[in-house]
Amino acid sequence: MDEGKMNMNRRNFLSRSALCLIGWATGCSRRSAPKSRLEFWSARDGSTQHSLDLFLPPGRWKNLAPPPFGFLLSDGHRVLALDFSGQSQVYENASQALWIRPDRLLLSHNPSSDVCRLGLRSFPGDRLDWQRDFEAGKVLGANQHSLFVQHEGGVSCLALESAQEKWRNSDLLDIKSSYLEPNCLVLGLGNQGEVCWVDLSTGRPQRSLLTTRGEPNRVILLVGDGQMTMVLTRRSWLSAYHHQSSRPAWRQALGPEAHRTELLGFQNQVAVIELNHASQAFDLRNGKKLWSDVLCRDLSICAETVLMRRPPSLGQPQGQLQLQALELGSGRPLWERTQSDLKAATNVSKQTFAVLSSGLSAIS
Repeated sequence: MDEGKMNMNRRNFLSRSALCLIGWATGCSRRSAPKSRLEFWSARDGSTQHSLDLFLPPGRWKNLAPPPFGFLLSDGHRVLALDFSGQSQVYENASQALWIRPDRLLLSHNPSSDVCRLGLRSFPGDRLDWQRDFEAGKVLGANQHSLFVQHEGGVSCLALESAQEKWRNSDLLDIKSSYLEPNCLVLGLGNQGEVCWVDLSTGRPQRSLLTTRGEPNRVILLVGDGQMTMVLTRRSWLSAYHHQSSRPAWRQALGPEAHRTELLGFQNQVAVIELNHASQAFDLRNGKKLWSDVLCRDLSICAETVLMRRPPSLGQPQGQLQLQALELGSGRPLWERTQSDLKAATNVSKQTFAVLSSGLSAIS
């Protein structure tokens, strides 16, 4: 056999070997990745509209706060973004994320105990648009044009595309709580129950008031729709204020255990909050308590339906997660379904609930 044919045979052998190795590695990778399922359920009756089979990268993923464009999962060192079409991307060196636009995510992590590193990245893909460090930094909120950050120098508004500072207010310090409404940034300041409404374009306070005059306290929860803001003050009052008024539109006293709270969901002027170790729904307009149920910190609201995670009940098969739908305005049970994955995560896509589950319980 001449030398040319020998070289050609050698190249063919090496090519076939490389293809076999690639195919073997790809097959092993897919087999080692947890197989997951993304289902879309009707908010009206819980029926499955359609579903997707997915392969999540290995890891103990924890579901972050539900974003509007898909799921965000974190294992403490990486963030996995998964949109409702099944596209996904893993971001290294990130522990928290905000999905601001369908094609942009804001990722953060703490390279040291007093530094917050923020970066804007593309999705899908991993292109870095910009990155900035903030001393004692914390993200207060973001919209499609601006990012609002608390840091040791006050509060700054950054242009989303470039991170260029639009304004800084150095007087906004000792922030206890925050909420980004359509027209302003609402802040709970200090330990005197002060609430301040900040103009989004200038950073100047539109108005401020004390909710508990002469009584040391602090605001621990804020939520609103741009016309009215609900304020929960630690161990004191639940109240609401119209946009131009310094007098509460309504106010009700809370029990002595009202020192911990969290906003669980807000839609159609109904706020579902953690209060006194329960999930409680309040009407923003009049303060009426609409219903109370067992505490569920991971719930989703689609139109007029709330999807709650139920703790295992007596007689229920081991490893079964019960998901129950309630009417948002009354708490009346509508329908329920069970999942074989106790760690299934829920979200909302248009008029359906999106339910992400893994047979290997990769989501925690």
